[in-house]
Amino acid sequence: MVTIKWTSLDSPTGGNTQAVLSVGKNADGCLEVFTVASDNTLWHRKQTTCGVDWGNWASLDQPLPGLNGYSAVAANKDGRLEVFSTGIDGALWHKWQVAPNGTWSNWASLGNPPTANVQSAPSVRKNKDGRLEAFNICSDGALWHIRQVTPGGIWGSWDSLGMPSDSIILSAGPVVIENTDGRLEAFVGGSDNALWHTWQVSPGGNWSS
Repeated sequence: MVTIKWTSLDSPTGGNTQAVLSVGKNADGCLEVFTVASDNTLWHRKQTTCGVDWGNWASLDQPLPGLNGYSAVAANKDGRLEVFSTGIDGALWHKWQVAPNGTWSNWASLGNPPTANVQSAPSVRKNKDGRLEAFNICSDGALWHIRQVTPGGIWGSWDSLGMPSDSIILSAGPVVIENTDGRLEAFVGGSDNALWHTWQVSPGGNWSS
């Protein structure tokens, strides 16, 4: 019988790690884990030796309204990690490494859709051309997305991907993944208890209708 060894990474001093965890890989290959603690602040901990040792928990602070417990992380085309969290104000917030493996920027808001507030854990994926794209289920029961205009650059505006016919999307959070040709595909659970999906017609392009 194989013995499985678990090792604790403890909890941040800001409180319990009861929120959704997210893990990213730095440009140097070292893993970095993120969680919103019970103080509504984002905390992170990274490997000091890639694949072996871990450093201590450190705070990445919080935007003024505070965070509600959800986060996601993705790597930009140049290797800089960018982390996303939903705010208590109903907006999506983000911060990013100033340089690969480096220090972090201040928090900045990506706002919220014009007719709804962000509710679910975000899902963030990289398009084939390197532009990040973030997805959230919002208070109107629809899936909304927002993406970078250029790889690692500024962000565009929120756009709705709607909801399945006769079914609102449950707020557990979307799951988004890349197809073998680079087209993103999003999966959500509906109030009809079915699994629904939508996909890009071409890599980085428009979504199916």
